[in-house]
Amino acid sequence: MLELLEKEPIMWKTLILVCFTTGMRRGEICGLKWSDISLENAELNVVRTSQYIPKKGIIDKEPKTRSSIRVIDLPAITINALKQYKIWYLQRRLQVGEEWIDTDKVFCQWNGNTIHPDSISDYFHKFVVKNNFEQGLSLHSLRHSYGSLLLASGSNIKTVSSLLGHAQTSTTANIYVHEIRSKSKTAVDNFENMLLKNSWRRLADQSYKQLLKNNLRYKTRISSVCWYSNKLFNVIKQDFTIQNDP
Repeated sequence: MLELLEKEPIMWKTLILVCFTTGMRRGEICGLKWSDISLENAELNVVRTSQYIPKKGIIDKEPKTRSSIRVIDLPAITINALKQYKIWYLQRRLQVGEEWIDTDKVFCQWNGNTIHPDSISDYFHKFVVKNNFEQGLSLHSLRHSYGSLLLASGSNIKTVSSLLGHAQTSTTANIYVHEIRSKSKTAVDNFENMLLKNSWRRLADQSYKQLLKNNLRYKTRISSVCWYSNKLFNVIKQDFTIQNDP
């Protein structure tokens, strides 16, 4: 997807990338301001959402729950994209001149005004169709992918819930039950491997003790013994010289 985005207009390319790497909701993306982003600290603050209300237009308001107000760390790819986009954004503002509406919105209409939430969904749908992605892939799918990738990378459920702005951890657990079950299976497999490894070590210890019981003389030289992540045991070199008693 990232390669295909390179062909898109810079605003939409950056917008979709931010969606994919932050898991933000559509309304939160519309409400995002430059003052909410710290490019130096590589983070953004989610403090508002934009919503369209018939006969009133697009309004900004606080997120529906306190947990939706959050800080999200940004990866380097997103920071670089935002830096490039901001240069284009400032040039565009100069070109528009007096018609520019200073909303400070990161993603906006041609004159700086707040973008309609449906515009994002419509654009992404056209992007999906144009590039022959599978049916059913929606803008919200990017948020779900963000959560799934966090869990797959080893993040705990509480951290993922906080980054997604869920009011309760149980909400996250219910949505990502498949990913959690997969991690559980992996944990059990790792535990089994550890047991097998320890069984092998016990067998080696028993063999060593048997040599002593047989009154064998031995001389051992170990060049290097390394443990990696408490999981891998590797004997690089071990020489035994065994001689029977006269």
